[in-house]
Amino acid sequence: LNILPDNFTIIRGLSLARQEIEIQIVAKSSRQNLYSRIQNNLVGLTGRCIIYCSGPNSCQEIFNNLHGNLTFSLGLYHGELDGEQRKIAIKNWQMGKIQIMIATNSFGMGINAPDVYLIIHTTIPLSMTNFIQEIGRAGRDGTPSKSIIFYSRNDIRTLFLIITRKEERYKYYFLYMYVINFIKSDNVLVYHKKMM
Repeated sequence: LNILPDNFTIIRGLSLARQEIEIQIVAKSSRQNLYSRIQNNLVGLTGRCIIYCSGPNSCQEIFNNLHGNLTFSLGLYHGELDGEQRKIAIKNWQMGKIQIMIATNSFGMGINAPDVYLIIHTTIPLSMTNFIQEIGRAGRDGTPSKSIIFYSRNDIRTLFLIITRKEERYKYYFLYMYVINFIKSDNVLVYHKKMM
């Protein structure tokens, strides 16, 4: 599939009936900057939060950084945990014992809670399908909620490398162009549309 940037159009304003989710796309300058921004967004958190990371190592880093600095109950979920650890994490989440879950996208389908009001992506999601499914966990009870994507120029380069290597690169190209459209400057940008 040969899609040139000049032949690509972003269509906005589609009503997908999830007006309660505000989406923010925010530049990050370093890991320390990311940790600080995550902590700032957790101040005054009501309900629960899911922090999506790119891989197990990133999950562990975020968990370790937040563990000693917050009073919230934290959970960890990724594919390198053994089956029993994952079951316990899901059970504790479903029972409301975990307020903030730090996870990869393997924390996915069928894991619902009505009181999730904040979704944080520590980097650009690799697929629009995953992104929509993941932010769709917020505001299930109709409460205004927020989804924040933290990005860096390096994240964009990494995503581009993935695009150029994958056979199904058209899926990633759309996300890449979508993100590029919103991050032409390094300013914090808030985009609130009927996304879902």
